[in-house]
Amino acid sequence: MHKKTVGERAVELLVENGYGPREDIEGCTEEDLKALEDRYDVTLPEAYKSCMRHIGGYTGGFLAGSEFTYPAMRRQTEFANEWAENEDIDFEFSDDAFVFRGLQGYAFDYFNTGAGEDPPVHVFTYVDRVVESRPQSDSFSEWLFTKITS
Repeated sequence: MHKKTVGERAVELLVENGYGPREDIEGCTEEDLKALEDRYDVTLPEAYKSCMRHIGGYTGGFLAGSEFTYPAMRRQTEFANEWAENEDIDFEFSDDAFVFRGLQGYAFDYFNTGAGEDPPVHVFTYVDRVVESRPQSDSFSEWLFTKITS
């Protein structure tokens, strides 16, 4: 029996939760993923790549209002680092941090690319001059499935 990938399960959950019919949900290409890895000199974890292969182009409205799909999320790691520097915030992302979702310039979801094939997800927030970086889920797949179903 075929075990579903993170991306295949994400598509199922998106459809089950009303984000559109399967044919409206689009992934991004292997070339897009390779371009991200080259841009940041990282190897992206398989759970994230699987997700993006299946829903990284268009999610049917899932996570609307944030920079999650390709190419909008392409510059989020750079933006988060520049933003923290410009705001003179005492926080620095690690060299292997990859910001996969920006939320209107005040929060960023990220993982460390060296933390395995389904790494923990952290959120960085900056609200009322208070900086916080905290764990959000034990794995990218857990984060993704929880966001889709909540």
